[in-house]
Parts: sequence; C-alpha cells; structure tokens
Amino acid sequence: MKSFLQNLNESLQRLHTASMHALWMVLTTGRKEWAERCEAEEIAYQEALAAVEWQPDQTGKSNRCERRQLEILERERLDSRTSPETRRRISQVWNELNVQFAAYRPTSSGKQLTEQQILRELLHCPDQTYRKQLWQASMGIGQHIAPKLLELVELRNQVARQNGFDNYYVMKLESQELSLDLLDSLFTALRKGLDSSYQSIMAEIDEELAAKWKLPKKDRYPWRYPHPFVQEYYSDEQSSVPVDLQSIQSKLIDYFHNLGFAIAEMLANANLTSQDGKAQTNFCLHIDRAGDIRISCNLDPSVRGIAILLHELGHAVYEQGIDRTLPFLLRQPAQLFLSEAVAALMERLALDPHWLSWLLDTEIVQPDSYRRRWQNNLLVRLYWTMTVVSFERQLYENPGQPLNRLWWDLVEEIQGLSRPLEWDYPYWACKPHLTTLPVYYQNYLLGECAAAQLQDSLNQRYGCWNTREAMQQVQECVFSPGISHTWSDIWQTVCGSTLQSEPIVEQLRK
Repeated sequence: MKSFLQNLNESLQRLHTASMHALWMVLTTGRKEWAERCEAEEIAYQEALAAVEWQPDQTGKSNRCERRQLEILERERLDSRTSPETRRRISQVWNELNVQFAAYRPTSSGKQLTEQQILRELLHCPDQTYRKQLWQASMGIGQHIAPKLLELVELRNQVARQNGFDNYYVMKLESQELSLDLLDSLFTALRKGLDSSYQSIMAEIDEELAAKWKLPKKDRYPWRYPHPFVQEYYSDEQSSVPVDLQSIQSKLIDYFHNLGFAIAEMLANANLTSQDGKAQTNFCLHIDRAGDIRISCNLDPSVRGIAILLHELGHAVYEQGIDRTLPFLLRQPAQLFLSEAVAALMERLALDPHWLSWLLDTEIVQPDSYRRRWQNNLLVRLYWTMTVVSFERQLYENPGQPLNRLWWDLVEEIQGLSRPLEWDYPYWACKPHLTTLPVYYQNYLLGECAAAQLQDSLNQRYGCWNTREAMQQVQECVFSPGISHTWSDIWQTVCGSTLQSEPIVEQLRK
C-alpha cells in the first residue's frame, strides 16, 4: 500500500501540475492553443484517476494516513468514473466555455467594456435608460453559454447516476463531506434571523438611490443598483476613498509578515490588472500543491479592489500553510468553504476603517457609518449567494424545468428584486461559477458563516482575531493539516463547536 500510494501521488502531482498551469494560461490569456492544451491535460488527469485500481484486502492493512488518502482518492475519482467518451466531452465543453467567459467583453454604444468599467458606470451614471442598456449588455453572454451549460448539466447528472446518486449536486456535496441537511438548516436559520434586517437594508438602499437618481422607489429593477446581479452594494462614500494599489503592496507585505505569512513572492508573481483575453473573475490557483501559488485579479483603484486582493490573499496563505510533507492527495484545504472562510476573514480587514486609514495614510470620514455600510454589503452578498445556491440545486434536480422563470422566482423571493419585462432570457447562465466551478457556490455561504464564527472565537481567546498569536493557531489547527482530517474535526479543534449560524446572524442583524 505504501509503495502504491507513493507512486500514485507522484504521478497525480505531475499530471495535476500540468493541468493547472494550462488552466492558468487559459484564464489569463484566453488563447486557443492553451485551451487545447488545458483540455488535453485535464483529460490525462481524469484518465489517470479512472485507471486507478487497488485490492480491497490492501485497505485493511493500511494506517490512518493511508486510509485517508484512499478516501480522498475515491471522492476525486467520482467525476472520472464514467465512459472515456463522456469524460472527454465534459472536458471539451468545459474548456470551450472557459474560453468564452475569458474572452467575452460586453458591448454598449459600440464600445467593448470590462467588468470594472461597467461597475464604475453603474455606480455613477444617472441615466436609467443607459443603465438598463449596460445591464443587458453585461448579461449578453447568457444566450451563448446556456445551451452548452445545459449539456454539461445533463452529462454531469449522467455521471452521478452511474455512481448511484440522484443527481450531480448531491454527488458533489457528498464528495465534499457536506449534506443537503446542513444546507437546509443553515438556510432556515439565516432566513429566520436576517430576513427583516435584509429588507430594512434594501429599503435604505432604495431611499438612497431614489434621492440620488430622483426616481420612484416602487420598482427594484436590477439595473438601478451598482452591480448587475445585485451581489454587492458599495456606496459613493466607500468608492470615493482614494487608493493606489501599487503603493499599498509593501504595507500589505509587512502586515502579513507580522501575522506570520510571507506574501511578497506571491504578490510579485500575481496578475492583478485587466487584460484582453483575461478572465474577469478573481481567483487563486495552487499549481503544484508545492508552493507555486498564483493570484489573478482585475482590480480597480478602490477599496473594493483592496477587499478583492485581501480575499485572494486569504486563499493563498491557506494554501501556503499546508504541511508540505503530506502526500500530494492530502495537500489541499480540508474543505473548500474553510478556504473561503479564511478569504472572507482577511477581506474583513477592509471593514475596519482604522486599519484602512493605516493602509492608505488617509482618515476615513465617519468610521461608524463606513463600518455599517460594509456590514450592509455583506448582507446583500449573503442573500445573493443564497439565490445562486438555491438555483443551482434545482437546476441539477430538474434541468428540464423552465429555468428562466425559476431564476426570477428565486431572485424575487430571496433578493426581493423586480422581474423586468424582458425576463424570459437565460440571465442565470451569465454567472461563470455554474459552468466552470459547479456546486461551489454554497462554499461562499458556508465560508461567510465560518468566518464570523472563527472571528468571534479568536476574538474571545486572543482579544483580537488579527494578531500573530491568533493566526498561529489558525496556521497550526486549520492550514497545516491539509485534508488529512475531516473539516468537522478541524473545526471542532479551532472553534470548540460545530459550524454555527448564530455569529453571522448576530453580526449582521439590524
């Protein structure tokens, strides 16, 4: 067993590294030759997983570390346990859609626009007709993505049924050591605890926008807001803080160094600006699980840009902190939502006006108001996240239902937005995660809950969560073990309890 796993880990690491490097090149260049290379490397990795065999009697003789590797291997093999033709088709379509998302730039008034340019226009432009045009342009990719995304959904469900699951959503949750019961209980607690707060905040936002744009408050069409999906809400006050993203990097390096994290090399190698062909999403990839950690962002010179960079650095320091002596199969976060929790926790530094004043060498006016607005933004994001999670679950449960109608039913019921007259269009397909990171969005929801709980736990133990001593505990208890232990065991160790919704409800309740 020891020899079998050693050879397997070495082989999978080589194939994984090649695949991840090709994916990085696709997402940062959008070039066709890299897309073809990425497809070939991904197929090779999946074929290697599918070909793995071992004797059942070997398992009984293995130690705990070896048994854990076999557990992780079986989970990772689920997507590969289908016919070679199905594996190749899934990889082909997935890569084609990756390239489409990377290359797509909305066009309005004859000009191609980046996501950052659209967000700036939506923040400042008073012309509601033009805002609607921008919104529709930002959603234009949906009609191109939807047919092949639905093909992917059907193929993924086919794989899940072959593995004995009702659908792909259920299979992926189980492979992540999660359950529908956990999500259901979390949804119920969040809606019960925060619905009234969310409705209050949306009323405040509507009042603010009505005064700003001289508009009636009765309609909540999404183009009235500063984000096309209303997945965040940054006010003029937050967006007006001057930021020089280049000049703050040395301060960030020193700050993270004082917490016990070395980020200088990662920042030096990061791709932080918008470029032709580059994907508009922000992400962090650990190419080889041996230290080659790469960050890609599309940052604008604003506090929002700082928050995005902090988020990706959170992912990066988690990956960096995993014990390198672990076998390749175990050198990954114990759970994806734990990585999102660390990323969300680091992002919360931008919630602190005093920390921000230090970083930018400028005083934040009305710090209490600033902090409240950031909390409002977190609540808006939480309800957007619940919308996507609900939609994706029902997408895999019944992909043949009227999905355009389902999307707006959920947007109206959860986010409280108004359905436009031109609603019968695959707006849902514009969200890249549904295509490129299937059954991932629940990790943002779980991650925000975990970030609030971890913050409370560290504050109680160390007086403040962002101290070197507190981060040392996170490093030892969360980062270092990788996936050698279950996420629930790791969480019990660091927080002394199960994952809970009460901390985030208390932090965001009005």
